[in-house]
Amino acid sequence: MDKILNKKNSSTTNILIYGRHPVISALQNPKRKCKALFTTHSIWRELQQKLPDIDIKVNICEAHQLDRMLSFGVNHQNIILESAPLSSISIEEIISEAAQKPTSCIVILDQVTDPHNVGAIMRSAAAFSADAIILTENNSPKENNTIAKCSAGAVENLPMSYVTNLSNCIKTLKKAGYWIVGLDGHSKQILSSTIFSDKIAIILGSEDQGMRKLTKENCDYLVKISISSNLESLNVSNAASIALYEYSRYITSTK
Repeated sequence: MDKILNKKNSSTTNILIYGRHPVISALQNPKRKCKALFTTHSIWRELQQKLPDIDIKVNICEAHQLDRMLSFGVNHQNIILESAPLSSISIEEIISEAAQKPTSCIVILDQVTDPHNVGAIMRSAAAFSADAIILTENNSPKENNTIAKCSAGAVENLPMSYVTNLSNCIKTLKKAGYWIVGLDGHSKQILSSTIFSDKIAIILGSEDQGMRKLTKENCDYLVKISISSNLESLNVSNAASIALYEYSRYITSTK
């Protein structure tokens, strides 16, 4: 058991999802390849009641053993799931699935590097019914336990796509009828629901540099969020929440 639980011996191809809600969401996701569950007697009894059909290798542990699986101070809530990462889906798959709906919103992250921000953005995207999140293959974090935790389980329901050429991805979305809206703090146009359409892609740039030049050039609109002059900018995850809320207002107003 000690060898299994030692985080230094964890497989590099798997990730460790922790926390009750993220783990339960992962166990309920048919696309998630769950390998093993590590938890205490009491939590396991609760899980068996919530998920009576659960079929996975279970390791009953003490809390101090679970502590050793993750970084110091991580609040794992006495439950950790070893799992393979979810597969990235293609842009064509996203467009095909979204075509079955009257409206569609896709979130694009142009080299957002902090997994806490990626997870928080995924949580907001799921809350406002976005169809997918697109990340760059380079300079973006791959799915990990931080993203899973910060997304509060949203990673299980929001398809992720990693692309090598973001410009080509944007062009593909445009051909499919999407309007591309980039958030840029230097823009003169203020974000409002009036710029939206039934098919929209919202782009957010990296934490320090924002969107890259070529990404900006491919946008149909560049807009900024109106904030107090006392503050230079918002955290990228906060900006994403506001933009997604504005899109939800647009959808509501057109019904």
